[in-house]
This record gives sequence, structure tokens and C-alpha cells, in this order.
Amino acid sequence: LLGNLSVRGTATSTESSQGAMWVNGLLLEGQFTVLIGNLGNLNLSDCTILGTAGDLEVHHSVSKYTENDQLEIDIRRCILGAVNLPDSVPYLRCQDSIIQPVGGLAVDAAGSHAVLDTCTITGPVDVRILEASETIFTQPVTVRQRQVGCVRFCYVPEDSRTPRRFRCQADLALKNTSDPNEAEKVRTYLRPIFTSDDYGDPAYMQLDLACAAEIFTGSEDGAEMGAFNFLKQSLREANLRQVLKEYLRFGLEAGIFYVT
Repeated sequence: LLGNLSVRGTATSTESSQGAMWVNGLLLEGQFTVLIGNLGNLNLSDCTILGTAGDLEVHHSVSKYTENDQLEIDIRRCILGAVNLPDSVPYLRCQDSIIQPVGGLAVDAAGSHAVLDTCTITGPVDVRILEASETIFTQPVTVRQRQVGCVRFCYVPEDSRTPRRFRCQADLALKNTSDPNEAEKVRTYLRPIFTSDDYGDPAYMQLDLACAAEIFTGSEDGAEMGAFNFLKQSLREANLRQVLKEYLRFGLEAGIFYVT
């Protein structure tokens, strides 16, 4: 679809069910907008929303009446330009997805409880409550309410303000480092490296082979952090190397060559 797409929830604020919309397998070169109204659920799966204004945006009213205040957004296996939500939207879930804004915030949802699992997000993030797992954040993360929530097995840049973190990078690598110069070297080494960040390239947002092992094997099960966690490439490579070592004929050497 070439152009912008808008949806409006027509339920009244007193109705118990606000209605829902599911979008599956859509390629949209434009902006996806939830207009002022009352929508209960928006589910995007296997979608790409890109272009000069390839954002997911929810409009809100400046009057005393709060609208879209029951909206729950669920994003799975998608590529988005940015996610812009007003403070009235209570919940955002994003899984196995890439969010790459063209300037500005990647996730602007200062009033939302955000659950971000196995995502790659290449811009700043601003949310109210954050639960994140196995996600790569390349720009600082700001969480307004940090006494709840958790960030686990993620790459989190310096100067981020998050709730408690568990086995995140570069925190884990810097645990026993007190020298500022050494700490800076560690941070430089641990920055995520992508084969390509140009949409349309075969290796778009794929972790480069030069990426640090702490990122490439940094998830809870030993797979890579980020949107391609579901491929389990590091685990598959380790299993393949073990098999080659065990069954390779004497005098032969084997190598692994990636397609992209």
C-alpha cells in the first residue's frame, strides 16, 4: 500500500468493549495513524511500515475528555519507523521487531507500560514503565517510573535511566572495571555492529560477524540479542561446529560461510 492509513475506534467511552483491529502481512509505505476515538486493541503482525513518514502514531484530543484510553497495542515481527503514543495509551507490547526512526524518538510513549521483547531499537526510547528482555537499544532509554519493571539480558547504552537491570551489557562486562579508560574501551568494544542498517538490504539489521560475543550470545538461552533472536543462529553455529569437529575426516578443515 502506497500512502497513509488511518483507523478510528467508534465506540463510546461508556461501552465495555472498545473494539479491536488486526493487521497482518501489510507493507505500508506511509504512516499508520489511530485517529481520535475509542479503540480497544490494535494488533500488528508481520507488517512493514516505512517511507518518509513510516510511523505508527496515535492521535489524542486536547479537550478534557480522554480518548483511546483503553488502547492496547501489540506489535509482532514488524519493521517500523517509530512509535508515537499520547499519554492516554496505557499499554504497548513489541516482540521480534525492528524500530528504526528517521530522527527523533524511536518509542515516544511517556504514559505507557511498555513490554519490549527480542527487539532491535535504533533510536531513543521514552516510556512510563518498562519490561524488556533480550532487546538491543542503540540509544539511551528513559523510563519515568523506575521502581517497577525490569530490563534483562539487554544491551543498554550509557546514560540510560531504567528500572533494575539483570545481566545486561555493558553492565555485566564492566562489573569489575574501575579504570575509566578501560571502561571506555569495553563500551566501545561492546557496541552492537550491524551488517547493514539500510532497509531493503538482505542483511538489514543483522548482527555483523565482528559483533562482540557478549551481544551475539547474550540472550537468556545463549542466542543473540535483538530482533533475530528467534533464528538461534549462535546456537546453530555452535552445534554445527561440534558436529564438524566430531565427524570431519582426518586431514580436512571445515569453515562456516554465512549467506548474507
